[in-house]
Amino acid sequence: RLAMIGNMTARGLFFDSLPAVIAFGQNVNYDFPVFFQYGTWEPISGSEPDVAGAYAWVMLAAWQLSGDQMYFDEAEAAIQALRGNGLNMTYEMHMTAASAAACAKLYDITGEPEYLDLLNLSLSNLLRHFWLYEMDFGYASEYTTMCGVNAMHTDRKSTRLNSSHTDISRMPSSA
Repeated sequence: RLAMIGNMTARGLFFDSLPAVIAFGQNVNYDFPVFFQYGTWEPISGSEPDVAGAYAWVMLAAWQLSGDQMYFDEAEAAIQALRGNGLNMTYEMHMTAASAAACAKLYDITGEPEYLDLLNLSLSNLLRHFWLYEMDFGYASEYTTMCGVNAMHTDRKSTRLNSSHTDISRMPSSA
């Protein structure tokens, strides 16, 4: 963001880091692992499919700043990695949101319907982890909640109505 508003130090750091970022993205074929070998960038375990969309967002920023088609091509290559994940794309919600933003930007630039499809997939993944109810138990018993989204896909158990909280009689009549 600083580079976008003209900070030359930030711009330099951003562009100096991109060769390593691109090499890593290409090395893992845009299927970003949770754990990898630092020296070789070889995947160790896990997968964060939504990082491909965040990577595409970064590449689009580089393209916007430089006009270099290579960055746009990287964004398009990376965004394709979102395909095939269905409703299991999310690892971290902010990365899924960045994926949605990248898809929207690619659709806006190209008009290609495939990016709109991937945008809808990203939004569906976010909505899958969205909750809408008064969570008046546990840590939330001291304040009012209405809706939210968890930070990570593994946090879903904390937002489900479960056996310890099955009384929905206190739900608003408009619910």
